[in-house]
Amino acid sequence: MSDAVKQITEAVAGSSEAEAASVLANLGVQGPRKPKRSAAARTPLPASRECSRIRSQIEWV
Repeated sequence: MSDAVKQITEAVAGSSEAEAASVLANLGVQGPRKPKRSAAARTPLPASRECSRIRSQIEWV
């Protein structure tokens, strides 16, 4: 850890969660990063009844 991070950690170690959040917010910390949601590539399906060669069968077991 860098010295600055150690100092911040020591400064908020004895604080309540609300105080630590306030200190970190004043330092510009924005909270946990949210993962980027990427759109999954999807293969388009043919419209229903458009292709007579496609047959579907479901067997319930």
